[in-house]
Amino acid sequence: LEFKRLEYTNFFMASSAVFAVSQVSYAFLFTATFAAHHAPRMRCVVFLAALPFGQLVPLFTWLEALHIPSIEQAMRRLGLRPTGDSNTAGLCTDSGDSLWSFLQSKYQSHAGFLVEAFVEAVPQAVLQTVFVVIASHGTALNAASVGISIFTVASK
Repeated sequence: LEFKRLEYTNFFMASSAVFAVSQVSYAFLFTATFAAHHAPRMRCVVFLAALPFGQLVPLFTWLEALHIPSIEQAMRRLGLRPTGDSNTAGLCTDSGDSLWSFLQSKYQSHAGFLVEAFVEAVPQAVLQTVFVVIASHGTALNAASVGISIFTVASK
């Protein structure tokens, strides 16, 4: 909104596009992870239902990966499949497969945050940096935005 207030329309539009792409990416991640077993029409319904809540998907995927019984039960009632119910659940955990199981569980718990890092944080950091260089107008908000984006990527 700062770009709009300062009348930098192109930066505002680019920032809005990053937000829109991230919303769609989060909704797609949610649908592909929890509703892949449904027919295409139902996946579209799930996608459209998840779209307004896209920014919460990284947090939800992390919570869901903890396999909290009440969350899994609520998901099943909504016709969604928790990751613990997928075909990858129950993989062998002998020494040959334990690393693979560990990596899969880490991916499941951090998938939303990885999407956030590469679809939202990196583009926003680049956009903010380019704005400061081109407009020669850096503010505390720009610095905070770039700092949060760098922290988000570094923490992944």
